[in-house]
Amino acid sequence: MTVFIAGPASWNRIVLLDRLPDPVPHMQFALAEHETVGGTSAGKALGLAALGRRPVLHTLLGEDAEAARIAEALRGAGVELITGAADATERHLNLMTPAGERVSLYLSAPGEASAASRARTAAAVTAAMADAAAIVLDLAAEARRLIPEARRTGRPIWTDVHDYDGTAEFARPFVAASRRRVHERGRHRRPPAVPAYRGRPRGVACRVHARRGRRGRGGCGRARAPCRRRPGRGGRRQRRR
Repeated sequence: MTVFIAGPASWNRIVLLDRLPDPVPHMQFALAEHETVGGTSAGKALGLAALGRRPVLHTLLGEDAEAARIAEALRGAGVELITGAADATERHLNLMTPAGERVSLYLSAPGEASAASRARTAAAVTAAMADAAAIVLDLAAEARRLIPEARRTGRPIWTDVHDYDGTAEFARPFVAASRRRVHERGRHRRPPAVPAYRGRPRGVACRVHARRGRRGRGGCGRARAPCRRRPGRGGRRQRRR
């Protein structure tokens, strides 16, 4: 079975620096630069495809050169695409250091899909969600629109809440609808215990670089992606089998 993913795909320019710029006027030389496909949903789709899964990605792309590059990269990696029309393709300028520090600058964003675009992709999106073993809805307007329909399928819903602190209104419908949540370590070491979490947080981080077929103790549901759980009760990390 497939894994249905809805959310952003972008074309990124990565600039490698020895350190992130200070907030004062100055000059700084880059160590290297390159361009590549990015976006949280495209990254999940590429990771699942590399693990031998069958991801179906629904994303919004413009009619520009960047959209063609994204589509070519994803399809070439084995990702099935359902693309909605947007005014512009999402583009980022990412300033990064060898230590992994990052500042992401949004150069363009796709906005929301038009009524005509939604009508054109509706049948394919509905069929893809119904056929999927799991549904991943990332934080984007198009994915948020699909929450009611995704819930009606009865399929397990995953969401990536990034650095959600329990107060961001945009993220709340995703949190309420999802069975599993991926949470970044940042300001909060684990997802906050807001009512939508129904008690103890259950964030799960998928290790897309793991060996194919290897699973963590908790598994990643029917999608069977390798994973490890965040600290559970008492803050103790569960040991992998």
